[in-house]
Amino acid sequence: MLKDLPEDLDKTYEQTLLGIDKEKRVYAQRLFKCLSESIRPLRVEELGEIFAVQFDATDTPSFNENFRAPDAEEAVMSAGTSLIAIVDQEGHRIVQFSHFSVKEYLT
Repeated sequence: MLKDLPEDLDKTYEQTLLGIDKEKRVYAQRLFKCLSESIRPLRVEELGEIFAVQFDATDTPSFNENFRAPDAEEAVMSAGTSLIAIVDQEGHRIVQFSHFSVKEYLT
């Protein structure tokens, strides 16, 4: 295992991204885009809603309440892996990148 450790931070992030389950990658991309573009901190509940938005190349995005995750925190963390963290900020559960370098790497 020690021989297979990534050589630098970029390779660590690359390996982490490649480790995301294929069926969760589209949601991970949505999470990362929201976090990197947001002008304010986003709460877990807000980011949990992105799982219920259906994007289709031919139509405008639509919200399907049936696809809403029953546990937003679990859904967000399972899609974002170790690249994101949830912190308490003034009584709100806020999602952020686990380190500022994650955002730099992704953007």
